[in-house]
Amino acid sequence: MSATSLIYQAAMRQRTVNMSSGKSVTYQDIEAGPVKDGLCWLCGAQTTGQGIPVKEAIKPTFTDGPLAKAPNSQSLCKACAFCLSYRELRNYSIVATTETLLHPTRAELRGILLDPPKPPFVICVAVSGQKWVHIKSLEAWSRDDFPVQMEDTTVYVIPEILAGILEPVEALYSAGFRKAAYKDMAGEIETGDYEPYKVQLMGVSEWERLENLVAPHRGTRLFQLALFVAQKKEEL
Repeated sequence: MSATSLIYQAAMRQRTVNMSSGKSVTYQDIEAGPVKDGLCWLCGAQTTGQGIPVKEAIKPTFTDGPLAKAPNSQSLCKACAFCLSYRELRNYSIVATTETLLHPTRAELRGILLDPPKPPFVICVAVSGQKWVHIKSLEAWSRDDFPVQMEDTTVYVIPEILAGILEPVEALYSAGFRKAAYKDMAGEIETGDYEPYKVQLMGVSEWERLENLVAPHRGTRLFQLALFVAQKKEEL
């Protein structure tokens, strides 16, 4: 099972999905027909003889052609064609299982990362909302150590380690430190370059304790994911 096939299966079971914007989307199946190739050009999975020709489904502006797992094929499987036909599947993060499809908020995503669903599942984190994240994603088969696709980066998550990063990050964030860049200001937690008056307000010893917990993870993929989903304590 590919990531796109799991997303397609979940969408066909659930149909209507609430989005972080407060709106909802209702997914409809797409029209497909017989294709001549046994493998999907994009995901490399079996087409089972149904899909859409690549020349009809892939636009000239598509920039992820190098990801094609069966480049000699001229056919796109129905699941990949479906996943590329809805902009909501590009604009919003995705959590898909065999039964459900979610477009979670950052707070919801935080909870899912710490307590993931029963495998198999797929987690796609859309940061910019301008990239097809699902076609780069991997299926997860364990709740203890699993891949999460964050834009172009695959992050392997061990929930206990993520929780250990989130604790000091969220304490600093709740105390008023910026977790990431905002306008022309750098992210204090992200860079380690803190504004001195905020350190004084928190107390140097407590700030130092938290910063010592954060510093070993700074710059790692898991740290970037933690920054993205981190919440202030009053928001949890």
